[in-house]
Formats: sequence, C-alpha cells, structure tokens
Amino acid sequence: MLSMEEIPVAVKRTFERLKATYPFYIILLSRNGHYYVYRHRGIYQKDTRKIKTARTYLGKITSIGEFLMRTAPIKLDEIERAKEIILTHGGKVIMPGISASKTIIEPEGLEDATEIKILEALSTDARQGISRMSKTVESAPNTLKNKIKKLERKYGIKYTIEYGFLDRFNLYRFLAIAKFTDKMPDAEKVKKLIIAEPRIQLALWGRGEFNLFLFILAATPTEAENLVYRLRSQPALSGYPSEWYSSYFTHGYGYIPLRNEFFDLIKSKVWQRTKETPRKQQGQIFKREYATMRELNNDGKIKFKDIDKKYGLSTGSASNMYRELLKNENIWRTTITMEKPPVKDIAAIIMEQINIEEFNSNKIEYLRHRLVDTGFPLNRYLYTGDIGAPYGILLIAPLYKEGDLEKLEAEISSVTKGIKLKTSLISSILVGNLGFRKIDNTKTHWYKYNEDLLLKKHTVN
Repeated sequence: MLSMEEIPVAVKRTFERLKATYPFYIILLSRNGHYYVYRHRGIYQKDTRKIKTARTYLGKITSIGEFLMRTAPIKLDEIERAKEIILTHGGKVIMPGISASKTIIEPEGLEDATEIKILEALSTDARQGISRMSKTVESAPNTLKNKIKKLERKYGIKYTIEYGFLDRFNLYRFLAIAKFTDKMPDAEKVKKLIIAEPRIQLALWGRGEFNLFLFILAATPTEAENLVYRLRSQPALSGYPSEWYSSYFTHGYGYIPLRNEFFDLIKSKVWQRTKETPRKQQGQIFKREYATMRELNNDGKIKFKDIDKKYGLSTGSASNMYRELLKNENIWRTTITMEKPPVKDIAAIIMEQINIEEFNSNKIEYLRHRLVDTGFPLNRYLYTGDIGAPYGILLIAPLYKEGDLEKLEAEISSVTKGIKLKTSLISSILVGNLGFRKIDNTKTHWYKYNEDLLLKKHTVN
C-alpha cells in the first residue's frame, strides 16, 4: 500500500482539503502517476446481514493539485470494473485515516457538477457557441441553454471583457489602502466621493488590518498620489485620523471589471478626421475600436451588428475589430462576473514579504497553492498582484462558511515562507465590482507566464 509520504505535495494537500470538505470517508487510487478520488463506504445487506463495500468516483487530482470534479454519473458496477482495471495494471490504493470528530460541510448551493463546468466555460470564453460548449460540459444544447439561463438568474451573471489594452492609453495600475485609527468615516459619504472619480475602478470597504482599498488607473505615480491626496482632503475623509499606503500594483491573477465611466477617460483618444489630422496619430484609436471595447465591456454578449448600428459603422466592423483585439491581446477574452456571488465573505490578505530568500525557496509550492480547485463556483482567488507598500502580494479570496478564513490563512502559511499575513474582511464593495468567476486556470495569462515553474517536477524527500 502506497504511503502518504510517497504522494506529490500538491496532490496530498488537495486530498487533505477534500477530506475536510466531504462529509464521508474518501480514498485515493493511484495508477501510472495519476490520482483518483473515491467515496468509500459500507452498505448493510439485510438478507445476508453483512456489510458490502462500495465506492463512488468523485474526481481526479492533477499533478499540480487541481481537483477535476466528476461531471457524469457513473454506476457502482462501473466503479468496481475501474478499480479492477487499476489494480490489474499495478495501481495502488491509498487509505489514510480521517478523524470522526471533525466538522465537515459539503460545498453548498450547487445544483449538480455540470454547473461548475458551465461556469468554467462561460468564464473562459463567454462568446463560444452553444454547440461547442455542449461538448465541453457534456450536456445537450437545449438543456445547456436552460441551465445557462438558470445560472444567470441565480448568480446575477454579467458578461464583460478581460482586457489587456491599458498600456495603449499610457495607464497603469496603482493601489491605495487605508487604516482608520480612530472612528470610521461614513461609508455612504465615502462612496459618493469615490464614485465621482472615473480613475478608480474598484473600492472595497473592510474591517481588520485595513479599512479601505482603492484600485486606481493613472498615467504616473504622481497622478495617482495626487488623486489620493485630493480624496483625503475632502470632508468625507479629512477629519478621520488614518494611515495610508500608496504604491504600484502589478497585475497577477484574475481581473477587475472596468467601470463604464473609464471609457469617458479615453474618449478623447478617438481619432476624428479633420483637415489638421487627416490620418490617425500615435496614441489615437479608431472609432470602431472604441465602440467595440466600450460596448463589450458593458455587455460581453451584445450582437456585433447592434454595435455597428449604434455607432454608424459599416456592417462587420465590430466583429472584425473584436477578432483583431483578441489577436493583439488588447482583449484577452469575453468573460463573466456576478452581481450575486455565492459567498459569505471576501478576504483581502496582504502577504507581506519579510524574508525574500525564504519566500523564494518555497515559491513553487505557493504558486501551486493558488491553482487548487476548491470545488466551489468560484476560483480560489478572485484577484492577486504584487504591491510596493507594504511590500508583498495582495490576495483577494471568496469565503463560503465559518472557518474558511482560518483554513486559508493556515494553508498559505504552510506553503509559504518568510511572510507575515495582514488580513481584512470586506464589508462591502463601494464602487465597481470584482471578477467573480470560475475560469479554467490553464487558460489564464498568469498560468502561461508561470507554466514552466508550475509544471516543474516535484522533489519528494
């Protein structure tokens, strides 16, 4: 019997998490370096007065620790045949113990496993055809359409774009965070102040280490700093003692949806043919580019012909422009966010790097931790990125039930060295929204950038 010490670290960690998630006993089967999770139980037979062992396939754990949940029903006799095949070909059964006193709760709110697959498909490419998507999620087209409509109502799904065009407009990401050291300002007054600033794409109101997070787009650090100073000088904030940090924000994983007001900032970049400017100048964009980006940001499923009509463009302009924007990675994909995400809380965790040498020594395990599939309708992290003050990494994560924050903090600490965690719970989103979605991690730019490191073979001592 294969011992737990022989399992790759990422697989072992995911299996331990699954044990704490499912309200029943589970085992792991291994064959040719692949790992399969089964429910293991005894069924009492009244006629023979004996207990018969039964197993139900739950899913597969990949080498990087991602749990791929079963999407199609499998009969028990098929499980037994699968087990027989695995054992015949040299497979081994791993059966670690589990504490009977542990409090265990299943993922809540899922209609069935297909829901995860649909959310993943919509998050990864929301404009893909129903025929193509039906093959991916293994559901008939008409059934799939009905399920999508149900999910749209259930989660308040909004279609939008994940963008890569900010540098074209000389705009960069900055983050300002504040800790109020005495009394708290009035959140509604702060919201009213912030919503008038189109450069602020997201404002989070929280409790804990920090109380306010502002995600800003600006051309220079000076411009971002001046914006923060203007905000702090307004009555909604000026009379409240506070500590502020402001720095660059290097985009990592996930995305923050753009507010529609953002496009008012770049409207002046649209080229208008005049006697003085007969040709588009450097830094300018065509009207069809602006129209396609703005309208898809507001509604990622809008018909291209409707964009053409609204802006007086020739037939096919928006469709051709969308393909060009994808090709040049000005738009990475059409994706989703949710107005009614299935979360209890949202955590904003600053992972302050105290010892860079120690952090880098275990960086691979930390990166793999970020990819683990929790089995819930959202990715483990909604958004991550490097910050300069405090120096470290910001992680924004969904929480579903009591105890999730403590478990997440413990797991981060177990896979990451040389850090100090500073955690806040988000009370409300004042302005903008987070990218609530369930994307296929292997299709993200973050994964492609880190792929060689993530797939580096485990070294098991």
